[in-house]
Amino acid sequence: MPLLRELVVDAKVPFSALEPGMVVLPPDAQSEVLGAIRTRYQADGETRWDMVAFLIRMAHPAAIPVLQELMSRTSEGLRNEMQWGVFLLQTPEVCRLWLKGKEFSQSGQDWWCRYRCPGRQPKIDTKAQGGCPDTTPLPPGNRN
Repeated sequence: MPLLRELVVDAKVPFSALEPGMVVLPPDAQSEVLGAIRTRYQADGETRWDMVAFLIRMAHPAAIPVLQELMSRTSEGLRNEMQWGVFLLQTPEVCRLWLKGKEFSQSGQDWWCRYRCPGRQPKIDTKAQGGCPDTTPLPPGNRN
């Protein structure tokens, strides 16, 4: 574990190369890695978007305080993504409505609904009649 922590902090090691190993860690070990991600986030401005996306995919509730802490030192666009991450991780068993639109078909008016999710599959698209619910269950197998 100390070696992984050192690699996560080292900005010379591509963050994307570390992600597969971090995702398969047991939850208690993932908690330890969060501190290293916090340190790297402050030092490595180039991979911040990747780190935030990883924290959301990791779907670990301990990522919420990390995201909240780092929001104050972040550009507006990334801050919005971090807010979404906190929102998603607060209810990790559901996906949240992100976008919606009307479609006209032979059967009448349908809706397309795009949901943001924590875990491996960051979004899902569905069709609905009569509107899009605010939440939909997390797809099976989406948790890490």
